[in-house]
Amino acid sequence: MRKTNKLSFLLILIILFTINITPTDKIEQFAKTYNLKKDKLLKAKKFIRNNKDKFLWKLVNKDNELNNNYIPKKLKKIPLKYTKNRNEIYVKELIYKNLVKMIKNAKKKGIKLRVLSGYRSYEYQKKLYNNMLNKYGEKFVKKFIAKAGHSEHQLGTVLDFNSLNINKKSKIAFKWLSDNAWEYGFSLSYSKNNILTDFEYEPWHYRYVGPEAAKIIKDYFKGDQKLFLKFANNYITYDN
Repeated sequence: MRKTNKLSFLLILIILFTINITPTDKIEQFAKTYNLKKDKLLKAKKFIRNNKDKFLWKLVNKDNELNNNYIPKKLKKIPLKYTKNRNEIYVKELIYKNLVKMIKNAKKKGIKLRVLSGYRSYEYQKKLYNNMLNKYGEKFVKKFIAKAGHSEHQLGTVLDFNSLNINKKSKIAFKWLSDNAWEYGFSLSYSKNNILTDFEYEPWHYRYVGPEAAKIIKDYFKGDQKLFLKFANNYITYDN
């Protein structure tokens, strides 16, 4: 009888403890872990839950993959005049208008933006990864190339701009993107201070998250897109 009472008491304690772990407590823990402001995270949570474009924030990384037949709906070809090597590059139609607007407005400021890479299929990424692995080795690909299914490029909302090298010329374009891309809904994927990935700083690699989300990343998440995505995906479910 005493043993039964003791087990019942322990069960009640566990239930009470579980109940006391509220969503607000989770937000507070997230804020402490990553040195962010709790009040800003509460605002971000409200925005995330009320936004209809949640699919733009799907997690794709070494731990979260897309299947091999995932192809974004409504891909649109970027005019060759806006591509770096006049190659055929496609992006999700949803982001096309803001992309062109950004390129045109950058031109007005004397900045020439050109798209180097956009949507990549699973098979394309697989070949790219294997080629880079054979050419440069495992240490290089771990820092710069995602495995097939783990590349954001498969989403169709990610772009590489101008150059994969940081030099005097490319720095000018990268600086403009850093200062202005958020206004058009684009966010830098791999910043200098990113703490959630193994990838190196890539000032050419931008993901479309939407203008409001890009501003929230800048103002509430210290410009760290991956922190925002990790936070946002606590409140999102996907069909695929």
